Amino acid sequence: MGGPPGERARLVVPGQPRGKGRPRFGGGRTYTDQATRAAEEAWQWAWRASGRRMVVGHFRMALEVIHQQPKRPTSPYPKKPDLDNVAKLVGDALNGMAWTDDAYCQGLEARKVYGPAAQVVLEWWPVPDAGRWA
Repeated sequence: MGGPPGERARLVVPGQPRGKGRPRFGGGRTYTDQATRAAEEAWQWAWRASGRRMVVGHFRMALEVIHQQPKRPTSPYPKKPDLDNVAKLVGDALNGMAWTDDAYCQGLEARKVYGPAAQVVLEWWPVPDAGRWA
């Protein structure tokens, strides 16, 4: 469980990486599309199953977005989704669960790679002297 300072929490969500969708407008209101909502729920379920505690205060996070290696890659690097949209989806999905608010994120490391299976790996940890495990 999230505990001593410096300890990193880790979550892995298998499946095709998804970025935060653009807000939708209709019927006089703004809403989140179903695919984005489902991806956020996958992160929330993974966090609940992990037994981790919340970071209170400032934290940093690292994201590794892994795409399944195609049989014939057209590029040495995966293209979609954009890394910043994946980070936004994860940050918003875990607000009030893994951290009080993603506005407290003081650093983000992110990369996209090919691997044997599609998944997104997240690590997060309190900033020394500015954050702590609840």
